[in-house]
Amino acid sequence: MHSTANGAGWIKFHSAVKHSIVYRDSEHFHLWIHLLLSANHEPAAVRLDDGREIELAAGQFIASRSSLARATGICESKIERTINRYNIEQMIEQITFSKFRIISICNWHEYQGGEQITEQKTNQKPNTVKEVRSKKEKYRGVSPDVFQQIAAFLNEVTGKNYKATGSALTKGVTARLKEGFGFDDFKRVIEFKQNQWGADAKMSAYLRPETLFSPKFESYLQEAGGAVEDSGGSSWQDRQAAAVIDELLEE
Repeated sequence: MHSTANGAGWIKFHSAVKHSIVYRDSEHFHLWIHLLLSANHEPAAVRLDDGREIELAAGQFIASRSSLARATGICESKIERTINRYNIEQMIEQITFSKFRIISICNWHEYQGGEQITEQKTNQKPNTVKEVRSKKEKYRGVSPDVFQQIAAFLNEVTGKNYKATGSALTKGVTARLKEGFGFDDFKRVIEFKQNQWGADAKMSAYLRPETLFSPKFESYLQEAGGAVEDSGGSSWQDRQAAAVIDELLEE
């Protein structure tokens, strides 16, 4: 993809950063600085490989887990855990596609913009990511689309029909996200346990949220081979990515 983004300029830090979650871990702090330095200082267009363009606002940029790891020297598994923690803490918003993600720094104009930029912000349309999510409420700090995506994948793989709003699913997913696990980790556990238990009449009954997303989730993930690396994505994920890109480009 080709970007006309302008990441040039300087960034500001408030002294309150000393009391944030990023300050207590040097790699968290390094990654947070890198995200701020990577964000656009003004609106910009990114051209995808298929020729289409996505308009990004100030405070947004496109990256992948592997590109963030290469730029910072932090391992990809910690990149994923830290990014998900930032998302839960509402420091960033992100939409993840099969090969990249759009990251939006929350409150960018409040902390990085001058008076002129702040004034301009009031007359601007909401940024692309927020437009997509503007009608979605938060559930304990987690965007409901996470529950919908995980429920859809679980139902597709297992052939079951769990609701995204079900108590077992929302509680289990929320707990695991707060521990730093990401969407790809949920996919791996679901697929692994379906392959392991799906053909067993007794064990297939445990292909359910209260078992899969329980505190044993990490041990299931280790059984499956550990955290998922960036890849070309599954056909299901590609369909989801294409649908969101189409929505973005219609604006």
